[in-house]
Amino acid sequence: MDIVIKDRTQGFTGKYRIIKAKLEKPEHFALNDEIVGVRNKIANTLKLMKQSDSIELFRILNEVRKELSAEMIGLTRHLNRICKTEVLCQDNIVPTVGRTMIANNLTDASPTNVMLITHALLGDDGTAVTNGDTTLGNEVYRNAIASITNAGNIAYATAFFDATETSGTYAEAGIVSDGTGSADTGILDSHVLISVTKSVSETLTIDWELTIT
Repeated sequence: MDIVIKDRTQGFTGKYRIIKAKLEKPEHFALNDEIVGVRNKIANTLKLMKQSDSIELFRILNEVRKELSAEMIGLTRHLNRICKTEVLCQDNIVPTVGRTMIANNLTDASPTNVMLITHALLGDDGTAVTNGDTTLGNEVYRNAIASITNAGNIAYATAFFDATETSGTYAEAGIVSDGTGSADTGILDSHVLISVTKSVSETLTIDWELTIT
């Protein structure tokens, strides 16, 4: 079931596709665990990339990340095909702080923040999003981004929240760059209102698409 909600967006064009999958069979839970294993490898690779001061090592790690990301995307797509799913499609805003980071990276040899997307966020504050937002209204959970890539002027990011790591009712979501595992860290690239209730037998896949025109 696809639920499409349209909001007016200023700045860059960002879109979310959030897929909730119901795990019912042993093969579903096994695939969930396999995805978690690959996701953890990606998170460790991204951590090493941030710590690397060698261009050659960074390049090698980035190739490893790309291979793992492709593997994970394939696994999550397969999980969402074989499970019962609900899909929420939602336009978002790219707040001023995110656009400022992009401008800073384009013009400063030593930019204030690393532009690489690092985390996907879930929160429970349903207050309307604004261009002045720098964090979620009330962040309750985040995890490391699973896949980041681009095709031309379109950037793609995917996050996967497994069955047992978090559950509850979420009213907002976001994407940050240069964040850590702590709440409210990083530069807010995107903020969106959602309405999703997740149980411990369901997964969430968050796909974010950013078109730069």
